[in-house]
Amino acid sequence: MNAAKSWLNDAGSTVKLDGYTLGIYKTYFREAFYIDGQAGYGWNSLDNSRRIIFPGIDRTATAKPSGGQTTVYGGTGYDFQFGP
Repeated sequence: MNAAKSWLNDAGSTVKLDGYTLGIYKTYFREAFYIDGQAGYGWNSLDNSRRIIFPGIDRTATAKPSGGQTTVYGGTGYDFQFGP
């Protein structure tokens, strides 16, 4: 499992990021034959605010995007031996 956090503050604008991932990996090996498998999931969450200043305007725009990602991998093969 991995986690990442970040927070930026510049000129009245801020970004806060929280990210998490979790994954598993397995290899089955028998004689020269093998099978690999992997599965994982990640989640990211952001809190954004941006100061907007123009003559006569002083506002703050905000957003809270988030999203997930899923990964799946599978592979198989045969371990050839060459030479003595």
